[in-house]
Amino acid sequence: MMTPLLQSFQGIHDELKRASFIDLATYCSFQDNQQTELESLIASKIALLPLSNQDRISEEYFGMGPLTPLLALKDITEIVINGKDSIWYEQGGTFHQHFDSFFSEITFNNFIHRMSKESGAQITLDQPFADGYWRGFRVHLAGKPIVKNEVVVNLRYHPTEAWTLEELMNRGWWQPTEIDLLTKIVKDRENFLIVGG
Repeated sequence: MMTPLLQSFQGIHDELKRASFIDLATYCSFQDNQQTELESLIASKIALLPLSNQDRISEEYFGMGPLTPLLALKDITEIVINGKDSIWYEQGGTFHQHFDSFFSEITFNNFIHRMSKESGAQITLDQPFADGYWRGFRVHLAGKPIVKNEVVVNLRYHPTEAWTLEELMNRGWWQPTEIDLLTKIVKDRENFLIVGG
C-alpha cells in the first residue's frame, strides 16, 4: 500500500519522466541552468503538499533522501545501504533497519552518483571496490560483479575523540587483565597482531 507521501512522489516522478527536457537517469550531472529549471519545476509541483512532504521529496531528488534524519543523529556509528529498500544503521552498538527507503532506483542511483563524486569513491566493472571520505564518514562502495545489487554502500563514522583503554573496558571490549597485558606489550615494544577492528 502506497503512503500519501509516496503517491505524491510517484505522481511528480511520472510527470517529470514525461517532460522532454529531463533525463531523470542523469539529472545529478545537469548543468546549472538545467538543475535550476528542475528544482523550480519540482518546487512548483510540491508547493501544495505539507511542509514535511515537500522537504522529503526535495531531499529525495537533490539531497540525501532517507539518510537525512540518520545523518543528523550524532550517535550513529555506521550506515549500510544494500539497495534502495534496504538501509541499516548502527546505534548504541546494535543494528536497526531504517523505516524509510529511497523512492525509486533513479533517485537512489543519483544519490550514489552525487555521494561518489563528493567522496572521490568511484566504482567500475574493472574496479568494483572504492573507498573515500564523505561528510564525516569513511565510505566503502562495492559494485557488480562482487555484490548482487548494483551497488552496496558502507558509511562508517569517524569519531572526533579517540577511545581510551578505560572507555573500551567500560564498554565490555576487554577485561582489566587484558589491558594490563596490552600495556606491557606496548611498553616493552614487543610485536603484536590485531585481528578484526
